[in-house]
Formats: sequence, structure tokens, C-alpha cells
Amino acid sequence: MIQYILECIAFQLVFLSIHDFYLKWETFFQWNRVYLIGTYVLSLFLPWIKIEAFKTEMPDYVYPEYLWGTNDALVVVAKDSSGFSISWEQGLLFGGMLMAGLLFGYKMLQLYRLRKKGVLHYFKDFTQIVLNDSNVAFSFFKSIFLGDRIAEKEHRNIIEHELAHIRQRHTYDLLFFELLRIVGWFNPLVYVYQNRISIITIKIGNSKRPRKPIAR
Repeated sequence: MIQYILECIAFQLVFLSIHDFYLKWETFFQWNRVYLIGTYVLSLFLPWIKIEAFKTEMPDYVYPEYLWGTNDALVVVAKDSSGFSISWEQGLLFGGMLMAGLLFGYKMLQLYRLRKKGVLHYFKDFTQIVLNDSNVAFSFFKSIFLGDRIAEKEHRNIIEHELAHIRQRHTYDLLFFELLRIVGWFNPLVYVYQNRISIITIKIGNSKRPRKPIAR
């Protein structure tokens, strides 16, 4: 398992290096988005692929019996243990997953509370949620959260920006990496991947703002 994890991280490091050195500055934001998601998924499968060129076959050789000393060997029969036990590595892995899962659940609870406390306005393509005494602005699925401290003249630009995220379904990208953080909480590169995809979604939102009027 440890070897598999290290190989996954190695592939991810290569893919991220290619992105940061060659693709990061390109304006094909959608392709960068596909690249980041696709290469992370690919890195999970590449360690399982057996490349024939790297296979090494050991020649068949029968070692003399005296090297093993089987005639004088003492056979010890282990007692069958029916009790449940896990190694400290497994305990650490699942404990970290539990903590990461609880953190994710807390984030979802916070979003739910914000929605319950906010003032809802329903539009054709989205639901606007006005947050009291706040200056934040973000979208989650088809909901746009907008703080009441934000100047009204900025509302249109912010809503157009968030609508671009909604139409491109960027919430799925972020949730995808949030779930990967639960499973691979120990992998520092999953956080780097999530950061890169967040930057890409912002760039896509800035480059594809709708220009038609917002209809109720």
C-alpha cells in the first residue's frame, strides 16, 4: 500500500510540474480544468499498470535442501486469533479520514446555516441568498450567496461572475477534490490540485461572464 501511495504521488508531482511550467499560463482554461481532474484520476490507476519492459523474470533454480535445513526445522503452529486488530498505520489512516470527513461535514453544515439565515430571492437561473452583516460572495450549485455589505453597484458584476461558475458546474470540481481530501488527507498534492482547480475556475468565471439581463 505504501509503495502504491508513493507511486501515485510521484505521478501527480510529474503532472503538476507539467501544468505549472507549461500549461498554467495558457488561456485554454477549460482544457486546464480537464487536465487537472483527468491527471489526478489517471495517477490513481497508473501504478496498477504493468509495463512489460520493466518486468524481470527470475530464473528457476532449486536451492539445495541443506541450505534450508528443513530436516532440523522446528515447526511452530500459530494459534488462531479471532479477535479484531488493526495496525497503527491503519489506525492513523482511518483516523485521519474520519477527521477529514467530520471537517467536510462541518463545512456543509455551515453552508446550510448560512442558507437558513439568509434572505432568499428566486430567479430563473439561480437563487440569490442575501447574508446579513457580511461582505462575502460565492456560489454553491445554483445558489449565489451575497453579503449585504457589498455595494449594490457591484451586485451585477458579481452575479454574472458567479453565474459563469454555475453554468460551468464548478461546484462539482470543488466537491470532487473535497472528497479526495477525505480519502487522501495525508497527500499534500491533493491540496495543491484543489488550489490549482480553484484558480482555474476563477479565471473561467472572469472570461465567460454572461451579458444578457438577469430575469426573474
